[in-house]
Amino acid sequence: MDRVLVGEARAAALERCPGLPALMIDSEAEITCEMIATGVFSPLTGFLTKEENESVLQTGRLPDGTPWPIPLSLAPAGRRNAEVLRGLREGDEVALIDRRGECVALQRVNQVYTLDREARARSLFGTGEPAAHPGVESMYRRFGSLALAGPLELLRRPGWGAFEAYRMTPRETYEYLYDRQGYSRVAGFVTGANPPHMGHEHMHRVALELVDAVLLLPQVEMERPEYIEATHRILALETLRDVYYPPNRVVLAALRTNYLFAGPREAVLHALIMRNYGCTHALIGRDHAGVGDRYDMYAGQRIFTEYEPGELGIEPLFFSEIFLCTPRRATAPERTCPHDARYRLMISGTGIREVLRRGYLPPKEICRPEVGHVALRGVVPKGVDAAGRGVYPVGQTIHSLFPHYEVAVRLGGHLRPGVVPWQALTDRDLEAALLDSRTHADEVYAGVFAEFAAAVETDRRLAERWRVEAREILADQRHAETEKLPERAPEGEIEAGWVEPSPGRRAGEGSMRTIRAIDFTTADYPRVASDDPALEALALMAAGERDYAMVVEQGDIVGVVEQAALVFAYGRGELRPDTRVAEVARDLPWIDPEATFDDVVRFMAALGVFQVCIENRVLDDFMLLRAIWTAQLATAREFREYEPPVGSV
Repeated sequence: MDRVLVGEARAAALERCPGLPALMIDSEAEITCEMIATGVFSPLTGFLTKEENESVLQTGRLPDGTPWPIPLSLAPAGRRNAEVLRGLREGDEVALIDRRGECVALQRVNQVYTLDREARARSLFGTGEPAAHPGVESMYRRFGSLALAGPLELLRRPGWGAFEAYRMTPRETYEYLYDRQGYSRVAGFVTGANPPHMGHEHMHRVALELVDAVLLLPQVEMERPEYIEATHRILALETLRDVYYPPNRVVLAALRTNYLFAGPREAVLHALIMRNYGCTHALIGRDHAGVGDRYDMYAGQRIFTEYEPGELGIEPLFFSEIFLCTPRRATAPERTCPHDARYRLMISGTGIREVLRRGYLPPKEICRPEVGHVALRGVVPKGVDAAGRGVYPVGQTIHSLFPHYEVAVRLGGHLRPGVVPWQALTDRDLEAALLDSRTHADEVYAGVFAEFAAAVETDRRLAERWRVEAREILADQRHAETEKLPERAPEGEIEAGWVEPSPGRRAGEGSMRTIRAIDFTTADYPRVASDDPALEALALMAAGERDYAMVVEQGDIVGVVEQAALVFAYGRGELRPDTRVAEVARDLPWIDPEATFDDVVRFMAALGVFQVCIENRVLDDFMLLRAIWTAQLATAREFREYEPPVGSV
């Protein structure tokens, strides 16, 4: 669709303008005229009638059934405009002029009607109070009581200033994407006030596996109390495209539509705009076009179920909330990640803006530093007030990005004694959370790999010599310590410390599977996917809420489960090194009655995992516990047949 007059038709229209009744329109209406005339709002050819707008509000469709989610009215405020509107009749032609008196467009009058602003606001935004919603405030500020409906023709396209280089009409994007580049499938992505972050990048990369290209459509006509300036968002997107995306597969075109704050309806509008720009797919994330917490996070996706497949002319691709999973060292949605909040950095555009507002770069894992430094210069408003307050409470910012900080002492660390409410968090907590993420976000996965490599690699040439030496020192010190303890049990040979299980005994059978079912959650303590009270007690022991004696009281604990409980107890210092295992073990009949915990630890030390048992009380983490079993440190046969190298223990 192209309703922009050129050549002789434009010259003739300009000659008629001085003799026509004129309505002065604001810059937002001027932009809307351009979007209608260039096909961005196709299939609309002008501003809607009262009946059409009511149909849109009630059904999300025009009266003929065509999908259209947002009412579109021209109701210019002002006494002079009201006088002109009252004098218009159906079939009249009216000139739409800007504040300089220049003619922007001509509109044919189909209808002049009374606009019920309050009823429209309640239907569209869910409230009629201007103070409660920015969309309502904009409507009351801009709209008068009379509205004009009818088709229009554009005479002059307004200048785009700094965004002129990124100005493309739907016809131009079609020509570029399909005629010049030869693409067959393109995904569109409309973005608003936020700088590009790793959640956006995740969506783009997934799309690039499915389509030929991604068309980025950043909205540059923003009216929000706080945001990242459009010029800086454009620069940040250019940086992301040029540095991190393959050449010619990500196209950037500015979208100069007004931000409506209409939530789910605006998500459908954006999908139609992407279709009109030539996209075959629309990328829709969580809380698309949301306003604070006014709309449900996935309302902007559920609304698409109100339309039949293919009815919109574009296929939506939905994405759930995306975060950084530190054990995987990758972005992930909830449905693909088994790790709980202690291991996650959340990706919130609002939270990122608040961090930038306070003068910090966000963690590199959720916002590229090349992007962050550009956005830092463009955040509006900048800084905090005299009391140190930003636009949002600092605790809310921490909650949106670092939920682990409320339940754990560090990223991937021990659980706190109780959950810290975000309302109690301060600027110092934000600093601590930022430093924690900078220090540890990279280390979680690296640490897991280092533990496995140290425990299972048979060729030790890649092992860090300092790590090996440290373990040897620990083993020697521990052995010297136990030698000096009084009342030490008679020492036996290490390789004779374990015997075969009793006939018929299936040692630890089924326990491995059950232990792997234990999972940390965001609750105050970890829960276990089993109805076994002993396993529940073991999970609580891992969280520091039970000791070994309390675990034993819970019931029959056998095999690997009991061994785990004993290792926890020893690692916390609840059991002395010279304690005979048989004195406390209930159901480990294959243990030599004279074997001590020191014997077991020396065996583990010789295999290079001694620190796993005693280091920093870290055995409340089942990731490390699973590493012990994977290395087969607790099997009777390996212990019995093991021959330590000379001088190792």
